[in-house]
Amino acid sequence: MNTPRLSSILALGVLLSACGTSGLPENPQRFEVLGTLDLTVGESTRVSPQDLTVTGIQLRAVRSSTVDSGGYRYISTTYQVRNASLAGEPSPTSKTNVTFVAVDTQNTLLNTAVRTLKKADGTVANPALALQVLPSGHLAPDGSVSGTQSFQAFTFSETSTLNGLPTSIENVLPYGYVVDRTGGGRTLDANPATGDYQGTVTVSVKVPLQTPIENTPTSVTLSMIYVEDSVTQVTESLEEQPDPTLLNSRASTAGAERINVLAGSTFTGSYTRTLCYVPTAGDGSSTLVHQAPIVGGRMACCAVDLPRSSLLQGQDLA
Repeated sequence: MNTPRLSSILALGVLLSACGTSGLPENPQRFEVLGTLDLTVGESTRVSPQDLTVTGIQLRAVRSSTVDSGGYRYISTTYQVRNASLAGEPSPTSKTNVTFVAVDTQNTLLNTAVRTLKKADGTVANPALALQVLPSGHLAPDGSVSGTQSFQAFTFSETSTLNGLPTSIENVLPYGYVVDRTGGGRTLDANPATGDYQGTVTVSVKVPLQTPIENTPTSVTLSMIYVEDSVTQVTESLEEQPDPTLLNSRASTAGAERINVLAGSTFTGSYTRTLCYVPTAGDGSSTLVHQAPIVGGRMACCAVDLPRSSLLQGQDLA
């Protein structure tokens, strides 16, 4: 049995207290699970509802894009969102901060949320690429960062406590995509009129370019749950890090009470929380970011992002 180092325990205590800078107490009942689905991003978009759907969300794909930039293919689909069942029946209750959260299931590839990867000719891409599919910001056709961003991230502890899910779900991964209301805010009204899609969400991923280029996927199907989140937050994608102005604008439009940034960010502002561990596979074999919470003796990010086992063993603390 390994005994935790005293320095690690002291550092952990300091970090945990410092993580409260977002100013928000954590609510153990933060999420209300609404349903499960498989969502395709890129060519041949489709929505496949699963058995656990408690209350429906009506989705309509409006555009998809693939952009090759910086050694990656960025694949995105924008969906309009209506507060109604898939059959079109309006919901009698409003919904706020509807978020599609990635899940690792018995039917996904390599402990990720990836269900399938398809090439442009419709054939299956190399399944091993599932570990290299990462959530991303949405890029415009010229490779610049688009003004339409939906990426959302959480701490490991926030999503790992979700319960009441079907047994086929093995891990809830701490990333997803949040629905914004057109014109500002996050609330979708009750009883929307026919055709009144008040929300939009852009689901974006990236995958390394392959050789030959024809082997690079053009569509990815993700297994997800959709939830209501009691915390209004925005999250900076890695692609947004060079220019913080877009993040400020998104936070203002959403009425955000918390801003999440990723390790390495230069963004500064009130109610900001830095996430240093965002796994994209349930076993931790793939991550979007994974940085030690202490760098050069200074706190770089929030220790509660990391699995408790690694903290108590003194890993990632120096």
